[in-house]
Amino acid sequence: MATPPVDTPTNRPARDINRPKERLDVVPDHDPLVVRGEFIGRDADLLASARAPLASARALRVAVNELIDGTDNKAELARAASARMHAVTKQFDASHAALVRQRDSLERDIATVLSGQPDSHAAAICHHWASRDSRFPDLIKLCGDGDLRTVAAVLAAPSYLSGLTADQHRQLRDQARVKFAPAQTGLSQDLGRAINLTETVGARLVKDVGGLIHAWGRADRDAARINKVIGSGS
Repeated sequence: MATPPVDTPTNRPARDINRPKERLDVVPDHDPLVVRGEFIGRDADLLASARAPLASARALRVAVNELIDGTDNKAELARAASARMHAVTKQFDASHAALVRQRDSLERDIATVLSGQPDSHAAAICHHWASRDSRFPDLIKLCGDGDLRTVAAVLAAPSYLSGLTADQHRQLRDQARVKFAPAQTGLSQDLGRAINLTETVGARLVKDVGGLIHAWGRADRDAARINKVIGSGS
């Protein structure tokens, strides 16, 4: 049986020391299908819009890995990846802004619903509840029973005018949102989760891809500084 060759530094294949070894993981939270929800799932176009930023982020990571596989030149990598980064982040930012606008529009609709009709007795309603010991549980029950007039009057005023704490006022508003504007509230919550995920993914994208671009561009920056020093000394 032939003796296998001894692995020594002299018989190993030569490796280009400038070849970048970094590769970007295509992490699970970059999968567009992570964005889901009962309410957003009812609107195919809106769901696609919510998934678009994650698709852009994932595409950029795949593209950067393809660039890494295609060249050993770090300066060339930095320039090519920067161009891809600019194009994708522009699309990413536009998609994120559209999601925020949609969520903000829903929140305005919810606020309109909870404001009810103009009521000249709103102050008296708040005063009435401020005098009651069981004001909070009774208001929660009225909300569940669909008494929008009472709930709207209490929510329109500062919490102390109806004898509620700030936390009780918030809890009443949360229940009223679900009771009187269920579809808008559900969709706003789904969009909020999508926006938070988009922001997390965007921050990671800038850190990971931007970090590689910065590292790959170091040689060009060093050369530019050297040329500047040489030029100033001539």
